Amino acid sequence: MESIVCNGIGKIYGKKQVLKNINLTLEKGKIYGLIGRNGAGKTTLLSIMSAQNPASEGTVTWNGENVWENRKALDHICFSRELSINLYGSGVSGMKVKDYLKTASYYYPDWDQALAEELIKKFELNTKQRINKMSKGMLSMVTIIVALASKADFTFMDEPVAGLDVVMRDYFYHKLMEEYTETGRTFVISTHIIEEATDLMEEVVMIKNGEVLLKENTQELLERSYHVSGLAEVVDQATEGYERHHEEKMGRSKSVTILLKEGQKLPEGFQRAEFLLEHGFVDMILPRQDQKHVIGRILYMHRKHDMAVEKDAVKADTAVNVSEARQKKENTEKSAWDTVLLSRKADRPTALDYINAVFDEFIEFHGDRCFKDDGAIVGGIAMFHGMPVTVIGQQKGKNTKDNIRRNFGMPSPDGYRKALRLMKQAETFGRPIICFVDTPGAFCGLEAEERGQGEAIARNLMEMSGLTVPVIAVVTGEGSSGGALALGVANHILMLENAVYSVLSPEGFASILWKDASRSGEACEMMKLTAQDLYSDGIVEQVIPEPLGGAQRSHAALFEQLDVALRVHLKELCRMSGRQLADQRYKKYRQIGETRNA
Repeated sequence: MESIVCNGIGKIYGKKQVLKNINLTLEKGKIYGLIGRNGAGKTTLLSIMSAQNPASEGTVTWNGENVWENRKALDHICFSRELSINLYGSGVSGMKVKDYLKTASYYYPDWDQALAEELIKKFELNTKQRINKMSKGMLSMVTIIVALASKADFTFMDEPVAGLDVVMRDYFYHKLMEEYTETGRTFVISTHIIEEATDLMEEVVMIKNGEVLLKENTQELLERSYHVSGLAEVVDQATEGYERHHEEKMGRSKSVTILLKEGQKLPEGFQRAEFLLEHGFVDMILPRQDQKHVIGRILYMHRKHDMAVEKDAVKADTAVNVSEARQKKENTEKSAWDTVLLSRKADRPTALDYINAVFDEFIEFHGDRCFKDDGAIVGGIAMFHGMPVTVIGQQKGKNTKDNIRRNFGMPSPDGYRKALRLMKQAETFGRPIICFVDTPGAFCGLEAEERGQGEAIARNLMEMSGLTVPVIAVVTGEGSSGGALALGVANHILMLENAVYSVLSPEGFASILWKDASRSGEACEMMKLTAQDLYSDGIVEQVIPEPLGGAQRSHAALFEQLDVALRVHLKELCRMSGRQLADQRYKKYRQIGETRNA
């Protein structure tokens, strides 16, 4: 059988050994993947096999004949290497594409000019353009044309899709398979991305530090290959003890490809859907029979729809205004500390209660795409009177078990990053954002600090300030510290009558000011943290009345009040342009401190 055989190939540049004792056989009629990190020796090996570079030791043969300075053998071999403007010096760098391809045609006796022209047209290449003026993607197109049009029995390609977009990559792979099927040519595709071996390559040759680690059937290799990504330290911990190959790092995140050795198993639960959901990499798990419906609803809610409010918002303006006289009357005997205690009652509605009652077709999304899904933040998309909106809320638990799962409504940095992911998605598709604020504060544990709690909150503040869609924040219970403000940079802020909103808890305030947490009631009066105080100071746009005794007394009445309020405020904000919304939000926070009654 026709083949190329490497026997003991070694290569030394100066004092550096680039290749070591390479023994490899490439059979006719297969597509091979040559896998390895950048610098592993892939290009050097291909250049030696194609007689473009002499080996320091060993031999390369084609059908038993040495390929070095053997014209007969080289007529059957093409190495279309990754092209750069400086690779061959100024001679090639200054050539026009048409001249470069014409020169290439002289080297290959079976050159297919018709195929070359077909590819030129598909790639929309300007053949009069010079090599040194081309982008990386265009250079890749030129190397692909040479490789395919050469019609060489053994064709080597070095990183052929570098710089190509998804459409052109797919076209190349399709054309390669077409050529392989029709001619039975052998292709060797050099790449540092093992995932590209999945559907194209029959066998994979893996090279590391100049040595061949394995030569294996692709399917068998993929069955023991796994891709792990996430926070760098978590990935390092998860992959400890496994054979690691392709590795990429971006900021604090990392992705690693591991290979299982014989008898080796993955950790329990690894790469199951539940594992990926828990660690923040997928939005939801769906039964197969529900996928079509859910995907359809998601796509529907990514389209622009106006809010249908004209017919049912006639009485909205009067319905939502809370009479100052009524407020004063009902709150005459209630202290600020009483309001704090009401805001903390365990049976007050939670974010999910408001979302499920006020909005339709809520679809919850999960995860920060980096570390985990934080149960203290819930969010997703829903319909509000016919208009798609993004809803996000700080979620407390209904019982002890639920509170532990949701960390008592104290978000981690992963929760804030999930919220920001949903906000940026909403901005992309022009959806208003409604945030429900109810937290004693951001989680202050060591692990939260290690994962960047301060940075996550600060980034939310920065990004929210510039959003070009309407943002409404509704403070429904406790709104404490930066943990609340991370969802509170809004065009309009609404507060429930018995909610509080402050820089920190009254207990924390008293401990700092007087070194005595027992004076928290006194601190409440000084902090001006009630809805009425904040309305008077122009910080919140509206106070939403609660049933007598608190929100927990009549959920239905409260939800109706909230629904009306949201309709009115959204109606106003949706009339503004993206630039106007961002400017209004900026001015709002610049003016905080100027009292409404001044």
